[in-house]
Amino acid sequence: MADLDCGDSLGRPEDPVKNGRVAEVGVVLPIIANSPSGEDDDGGGEDRRANDGWEQPPQKTPWEKLEMGDNPRDSGDSEMLNLPPREHWQNRFQYLLSTIGYAVDLSNVWRFPFLCYKNGGGAFLIPYFTTLIFGAMPVFFMEMCLGQFHRSGPVAVWEKMAPMFKGIGMASCFMSYIVAFYYNVIIGWSFFYLFSSFTSKLPWTSCFNSFNSVNCWQIDWDTNGTAPPIPPGHASLSEGVTSASTQLESSTTFSAGLNRTYNANTSTSSTMEFFERSMLEVHQSSGLEDLGGVRWQLVLCTMLTFTMIYFCLWKGVKSTGKVVYITATLPYLIMTILLIRGVLLPGAGDGIKYFITPKIESLRDPNVWIDAAVQIFFSVGSGFGTHIAYASYNKFHNNCKRDCIITVVVNSFTSLFSGFVIFSYLGYMSLKTHKDIDKVAAEGPGLVFIVYPEAIATLPGSVGWSIIFFFMLLALGLDSAFGGLESPLTGLRDELSSLLKYRYFREVLTLCVIASAFLFSLPCLTQGGIYVFTILDAFAAGTSIVFIVLCEVVAVSWFYGMPQFCKDVGKMTGEEPSIFWRICWKFICPTLLTVIVVSSIISYEPLTYQGSQGVYRYPYYANILGWCIACASMIMVPGYVLYKIIRTPGGFAQRLALGISPRWEHEDIRRTAVVKRFTKQHWRSI
Repeated sequence: MADLDCGDSLGRPEDPVKNGRVAEVGVVLPIIANSPSGEDDDGGGEDRRANDGWEQPPQKTPWEKLEMGDNPRDSGDSEMLNLPPREHWQNRFQYLLSTIGYAVDLSNVWRFPFLCYKNGGGAFLIPYFTTLIFGAMPVFFMEMCLGQFHRSGPVAVWEKMAPMFKGIGMASCFMSYIVAFYYNVIIGWSFFYLFSSFTSKLPWTSCFNSFNSVNCWQIDWDTNGTAPPIPPGHASLSEGVTSASTQLESSTTFSAGLNRTYNANTSTSSTMEFFERSMLEVHQSSGLEDLGGVRWQLVLCTMLTFTMIYFCLWKGVKSTGKVVYITATLPYLIMTILLIRGVLLPGAGDGIKYFITPKIESLRDPNVWIDAAVQIFFSVGSGFGTHIAYASYNKFHNNCKRDCIITVVVNSFTSLFSGFVIFSYLGYMSLKTHKDIDKVAAEGPGLVFIVYPEAIATLPGSVGWSIIFFFMLLALGLDSAFGGLESPLTGLRDELSSLLKYRYFREVLTLCVIASAFLFSLPCLTQGGIYVFTILDAFAAGTSIVFIVLCEVVAVSWFYGMPQFCKDVGKMTGEEPSIFWRICWKFICPTLLTVIVVSSIISYEPLTYQGSQGVYRYPYYANILGWCIACASMIMVPGYVLYKIIRTPGGFAQRLALGISPRWEHEDIRRTAVVKRFTKQHWRSI
């Protein structure tokens, strides 16, 4: 069995020359023994110390100075670690609600239920919980520990642990920033629907609006009969409208007429037309080459979203911690109300049965396991740096393992709970429309902006049900949105900590980040914005986020080292991680994540968008652009490794040693030329 000794309880190295045990703790590097005195690996000044060889006693590290006292994370004595004073959550409950609110987002409502029924119903829970327990939960726990122990955000934490891997933190922040370009647009759509719901009759229930085409078909019309005549004053609706896109596989020419007969190939539901023709106006765009004009209504709704996010973030965790009392709890109240109403509808039982009926044979399909792994990793929210950022504001001795377990339990419960809510209404819609459930169900925006509003529209008091449903979407989206932007904000504040002394610096920095993200979201708010949205949704945090999580796990468990990391956790929680966590971190998680990365690349298919006008196939350059977006974040990891090796003074072995070793070991490496991470024992230990 590999050595399980984790070294010093404060995460500092044992003196390598003590008792003549140099050969047992590291490899001597003669080439770096005479490195220039006082030079840091990156030329910085904060860690420059005298280097007079063996004669001078070693200086006490900040960790040694703190051995007999409390950690600066509790006492506020951050100067000992060259850190600015750092705020804390007002209480543990605020932190827990914030992590739950960030982890529980729109994907719990619009993606998990669809994946569950598509991949074997109840049988899908087997791969889902397997990858949760052995993959996503250990990674989540690891990120919490990193932020809380090192009291740093997603970028600065790597500068302390292994400076060469700082690119991991930079990539995490960059991905969170890009995701804000399109994720907040979805919240803008929710505002659009919410405002549209304040009327005597929901606008997506009628085919006699100015935006409707003659192919529109209302939910209350009999598909076996003829539609009522168009009322006076509406005879000119969409006469002669033809799709202008040459890349549409199915282009439909409409003709005017007073009566319509349902056609399964051409008829479009009124809810679909409201989404595409009223809100998006996608029929005015032919594709990426012709995005059309900006939808000013969506611009205002999205601006409102970013404005709310700004005031949730501008005071840091002081403002965030108060907002989550509402945004993290309101969705559960509303979902409970919707479930009670849903199970009372005719056909609801059939929908729920379809959702949970296990199809064991589906477990033989490897794609089912891949779908489960991708869903749970994305749902937990690892890799974006937010969990590291949030945990960095914790008290040092907070029990982060308990918080991790509570969060993943609540997150999984929410996914299952929302599945019952959604499929109770889908069963009702199946009975109402005389269609099979698999013909009614959809994933992504189509589920919450087309299928669900259509079901709500048929209920008595539909206006009220619509209002509370879109309030729920807003609550689910907002805490995840400002949680995502907290990652780059914390990263930038740590990097620019010397400017925090200036008044209003935090507010101005937050304004710059959020305002720029809003400007970059404008292409998604054009008439053809859905085509840009689809590219960002597919590439901004797809393969790239799994790759970043893989690099993160490898950097911690292999380079930083299991012994060191375990002692860090033990110092905080009073209990070192068990062998279960160690094996997951060092072997299971890297293997699982590697399989997901490779599978996502192999199984890639060119982008398409399925709309009422047909299937839009993206041009070849759009797919290349998408992969460039994905690679823009992934390249930061090897790019920064190369940059660090070039910029660090000394020979190659010295540069590598300093790059993969914690900052508090650098002085001893220069003084003794001993590198613990060049030993077999380091790589074998768990």
